[in-house]
Amino acid sequence: MQYTKLENNQFSHVTTTPDDAETSMFTVVFQFPPHLLYGAKPLSPAYLSTQGRTDVSIVLGVPTLDERTESHLRATLYNLIENMSAEDQSDTLIVVYIGEEDETVVERIVQQIEENFAEHLKSGLIDIVAPEDSYYFPFLQDDLSRLSKQNLDLAYLMAYAHAKGQFYVQLTDAVLARPNFVRNMRKFALVQMALNNIFQPTWFVLDFFPNQFGGKLFKGEELPYLITHLQTFYKDIHWHKLIKSFIESTLCRKGAEECLLQMSTYWQTYDILLFQRFGNSTLREKLRLLSLKT
Repeated sequence: MQYTKLENNQFSHVTTTPDDAETSMFTVVFQFPPHLLYGAKPLSPAYLSTQGRTDVSIVLGVPTLDERTESHLRATLYNLIENMSAEDQSDTLIVVYIGEEDETVVERIVQQIEENFAEHLKSGLIDIVAPEDSYYFPFLQDDLSRLSKQNLDLAYLMAYAHAKGQFYVQLTDAVLARPNFVRNMRKFALVQMALNNIFQPTWFVLDFFPNQFGGKLFKGEELPYLITHLQTFYKDIHWHKLIKSFIESTLCRKGAEECLLQMSTYWQTYDILLFQRFGNSTLREKLRLLSLKT
């Protein structure tokens, strides 16, 4: 894989999809933070690998996190792909977002993905995107908290993914999935859409991993509204609280007590756990536990 050094010493690689097309897609939804209004440079990916897959049913967003190791990401991607049928793989896009400012770290993660998932990169199942370090400007590393950076990362990832599929699912780089998880999520989402009543509030998020960061499904067409909310209130607020505050301020718009009563309508939970985290326990043990729950 060839990398082209840019003037700011970042590297850029794009397959199939040109930079200007991706940048224009970002600018449709990016409004905040304010420094993003003054030119498209921060929105142009420092690294982008894509075969241009769009119009899928499910887009899976997998951001890397600083405290993880590359083995977490590798195990997660293997697990996700293994638990998808061939049909599901052809109707799914996995977007790996590398939110690292260190060029060598980005390059190392990219190389690992290329070595282990070359077939799926070529088929278009996996996209890789990493932002310019200027995306985080003027937020100095010491001033940008983990929660704030996480929200900015999610906004960028969602902005890239929102137009590529009917549904977007937020995951992490340390999660294991149950067999046929994509099929189950798609079926549940389509059923809930079919049950929509114009006289009743409709769902905004479907939760397949309650009380955890990942496993949250959104309609792709509604993501720009959430992205704007993330960009506006990104500072030191947990992801879950941001979803809740978006529902209360934008969708419910009633008293706090009534919104609380309706929260289960806007934020619906699937009755079967489709994901599980892995951390200190071995991957093998986590897979065993998942198989026991199947």
